[in-house]
Amino acid sequence: MKGIFLGIFLGVSLLVSGCTASKSASKGVAPDFSLFLERTPCKGNCPYFHVTVNAKGQVEYQGRNFTDKIGIYRKEIKKKNLTRLAALVDNYGFWDFEPMYDDPKIADLPGTMIVVTHHGKTHQVLYRSGMPDKLVEMCEEIESLIGDEGYTRIADIP
Repeated sequence: MKGIFLGIFLGVSLLVSGCTASKSASKGVAPDFSLFLERTPCKGNCPYFHVTVNAKGQVEYQGRNFTDKIGIYRKEIKKKNLTRLAALVDNYGFWDFEPMYDDPKIADLPGTMIVVTHHGKTHQVLYRSGMPDKLVEMCEEIESLIGDEGYTRIADIP
């Protein structure tokens, strides 16, 4: 009987330590982290821009049309915001979203594309309609964490 309890204890211990190790491995920002978010144009006044963030927290913003910043801008975000960005992807279940949410019958909707690479995985999602609310919320939170202040203008859009 003592051997059975010892076996169960060791099994549970290994399971718990394995869970802890995998959780701690997924925390933080992997060296391969990158995030690309693009809002696409429409036939109206839809903001058209894209932003990229790398594992060092360097942000490049390219404003194309109907946005306050037209041109190429750069800045760095704080480490805590970078860490939150990386965690957001897992917290919202980004890896489980379908690659596309669209209704081809609707011609004039702006789209949003997001591409994330983290811990050796890359996933891309494009949405225009029929997307889960969680996906929209995630993209809004990404924009909030990146922020729209503190940029330095680098160049015009070619």
